[in-house]
Amino acid sequence: MDGIYSAAREIDEKGLFKEAISILRQNTERSCRDFAEEAIKRARRLGGRRSSTSLRQEFEFFGLISEHPKDAGRLVHVLGLWPVAGTTAIEAGSLLGESALMVEKLLMPPATSQSPAMRISSLVLSQRTDEQTAALEQVLRNAGSQTKAVVLESIASKTILWLGNLRPAFLDSSLAKINITS
Repeated sequence: MDGIYSAAREIDEKGLFKEAISILRQNTERSCRDFAEEAIKRARRLGGRRSSTSLRQEFEFFGLISEHPKDAGRLVHVLGLWPVAGTTAIEAGSLLGESALMVEKLLMPPATSQSPAMRISSLVLSQRTDEQTAALEQVLRNAGSQTKAVVLESIASKTILWLGNLRPAFLDSSLAKINITS
C-alpha cells in the first residue's frame, strides 16, 4: 500500500450547503423562514427556468435573513428577485410573485431588446415621481453592461425603486387607461 489514505468521509459542496441551510433554517424565526422559503421557491422558477438559484445564494440569503429579519424585502435581490418594500416578512412576502414579474419584465429577454423608456412605460406606473422614473431609466440603461446580480444590488440600495414604492399596474386591480380608436 503506497500513498496516503484517509478514513475521513469526503463532503461534497452540495451536501455541505444543504446541511448549512438546514441549520440556518432551524435557527430562523418562523415568519422569516416561511418568507425565505417562498422567496427561494419564486427565484427558482424565475423566467420559466428551473433551478436558477445556486445553493450558495440560498445559504447567503438564509444567513442574511437570520441576521437582519427586518430587511427581508431588500434582501431578496440576493436570489435574483426585485427588492420589495415592507417592514415585516409578511408584508414583503405578499409582493414576492410581483417581484419575480418585475425582473422578467425589465431585466430578462425578450424585454431587454426594448429601450428602457419602453420597458418603463409597459409597467404603467401609478403615483410615480420624476425621480423614480429617472432612477429606473438609469438603472435599465446600465443593465446592458452589468450582470443581473449587480443591477439588483444597485436597485436594493435605492428604496424609491423597491416594489411597493414603485406601483406598476399589475399591483392594482383598477383599470389604468383604455384608448379607443376608430
